[in-house]
Amino acid sequence: MKKIVLLTDFWLLFFTASYGQLNEWTWVNGDNAGTSSVIGTQGIFDPLNHPMPQYESNGWTDNQGNFWYLTTLDSLWEYNPVIQQWAFIWGGVNPFPVWGIKGVPSTTNEPGYRSFGFPTWTDAGGDLWLFGGYAGGTTYADLWRYNIASNMWTWCGGSNIANDPGVYGTMGVPSVNNYPMGRCETNGCWVDSATNSFWLFGGDRATTYTGINDLWKYNVTTGEWTWMKGDTLASNAGTYGVMNLPDPMNDPGGRLQYSKWNDLSGCLYFFAGSQNVTSYKNDVWKYDPSINEWTWKNGSSGTSQGGFATASCAFDQSNTPASDFENKVCWTDKCGHGWVFCTAFNSVWTYDTDLGQWSIMKGNYNSSVATNYGTLGVSDPINNPGIVTGAVSWRSKTGEMYFLENLSPVMWRYVPDPLCSGCTGVPVALFSAPHHICPGTCTDFTNLSVNATSYHWTFTSASPSVSTDANPVSICYNVPGTYDVQLIASSTTGSDTLLLHNYITVFPYPPPQGIAQNGDTLFANTGAVSYQWYHGGNIIAGATNFFYIASESGDFNVVATDANGCEVEAAIFDVVASVQSAVNSQELATIYPNPVLDKLEITNPFFKDKKEIDISIYNMLGENIFSAADCGLRTVDCRLLPFGTYYLEVRSDEKVLRTKFVKQ
Repeated sequence: MKKIVLLTDFWLLFFTASYGQLNEWTWVNGDNAGTSSVIGTQGIFDPLNHPMPQYESNGWTDNQGNFWYLTTLDSLWEYNPVIQQWAFIWGGVNPFPVWGIKGVPSTTNEPGYRSFGFPTWTDAGGDLWLFGGYAGGTTYADLWRYNIASNMWTWCGGSNIANDPGVYGTMGVPSVNNYPMGRCETNGCWVDSATNSFWLFGGDRATTYTGINDLWKYNVTTGEWTWMKGDTLASNAGTYGVMNLPDPMNDPGGRLQYSKWNDLSGCLYFFAGSQNVTSYKNDVWKYDPSINEWTWKNGSSGTSQGGFATASCAFDQSNTPASDFENKVCWTDKCGHGWVFCTAFNSVWTYDTDLGQWSIMKGNYNSSVATNYGTLGVSDPINNPGIVTGAVSWRSKTGEMYFLENLSPVMWRYVPDPLCSGCTGVPVALFSAPHHICPGTCTDFTNLSVNATSYHWTFTSASPSVSTDANPVSICYNVPGTYDVQLIASSTTGSDTLLLHNYITVFPYPPPQGIAQNGDTLFANTGAVSYQWYHGGNIIAGATNFFYIASESGDFNVVATDANGCEVEAAIFDVVASVQSAVNSQELATIYPNPVLDKLEITNPFFKDKKEIDISIYNMLGENIFSAADCGLRTVDCRLLPFGTYYLEVRSDEKVLRTKFVKQ
């Protein structure tokens, strides 16, 4: 399916559009009084479109920075944060999964309704993945992949059996036969880009609302699951050990719905959640894949804890959010710090993974603020989403944080203050380029990165294919297709990689062009959108039809342009114009009637004394369909001609009359 987007360049717009004030909320999309979706035209972004969110669904961010959302009603949506608009992409027809054949994509495959929290990931190639969830009255242990380009789902692994207990195999040993038990109520969807792996932790089996504590790793390259830590059954309260001290015996215990993030070294973090429907937590845990150990980092080992903050925008070891549950709204910033919208008191907190400390950024640690939408699209310090549980969140390529409410179609955006959070100076890779071009042409790239001092570009199938220039120019593409572009922006504080799949579209070659001569008339191949004729290398003003009547001898060429704006040229040399003087424009209206039904009368006085003339009729392709040589005709019978436009040519001695007529 072709998606149509307003022709606004994301990366340029980043610097020219207002994204709101720092540390403020903005209601950016959706009807705050709405109770149903507005689908619009499938695949087309529109300011009125929005899904109807359902409780505890989930989503993805693709490699282009757009947000994807799978509703619990089996419909897939895409959100463009540049234009702040939704497009309905697929689905919404079948409540039950259609698995098809494992490993085989199909337009009829679909995961069906998924709800109550299911993990989702985006792989390096840009495909969207999900595991399990609650569907049709049961939990599943199936792994799905959605390919954006083909608009097809693939059942990639696991089981299609209800409430499947999984195949754990041997702890620490990957196998194609392994897969986790069916589950829901989990937000464990970490991505380890260094090993092309996904991580999954905890959740609820068979909607018993008792947390499990197993940790899994899925390798996208090998298609193998590995059971890394935890138990095969519903777990206990956990083993905390000593705060900040990793230990192979440490165990967070079973956990339902929590906040999560990754640090820059690849360690996995989560905050709060619940061991059951009443045991709410406020602890922070860190898992280090390099040693396969958990560490209790912050918060209490107890339940139902209150929060505390020394001051806003201040990190301190004593700061901690209150116990929370279904706090799915969370983000990871460029510094690997965790951001959480706490449902307990609708406050925004950030956790510095280097300091191991919390800071409250917006709101209060012990009191809630009423919902205040403000004005759509307008940032305001008093705007507030209120208490929202089970929602879905995303972070844009430029660092703004978004979430979609759980039971209303409202999208919120929060702009973090980097000075307050301590996340400053980290490179952000951004760029812009004309990215729809013709074969054999070149394009220039505008670098919009921030906080970077060096750059490494990779242009797939281009010449040159790599560059270290800040703003590469004359990057040429000869073969039609779609190609990736990658920019690594670096500084002494780190680096950031932006990989845009299929960013450059090279249009197909235009149809080949040629020139045929018939008398003094030169005919190009028809079918192009526009034409321009040249004589001796000079443009011929007004010569923009597919044919040209040559009044002078010499070399001619024509440039034809197709619907994509791509040009192709043809030339013809040594044309000899047989007419030294043509009938002037005042003598061209010499046929009657026009349009004609049956007989066409030639009335030009120029030919009235001529006993014999040559008459020819050509169709729009330049094909001769009628000729009469050395005749005395002044009337041409057109009754057998099909409806359409034709050219009439009348010759006598060195004089020629050419004109167009229409047969009705």
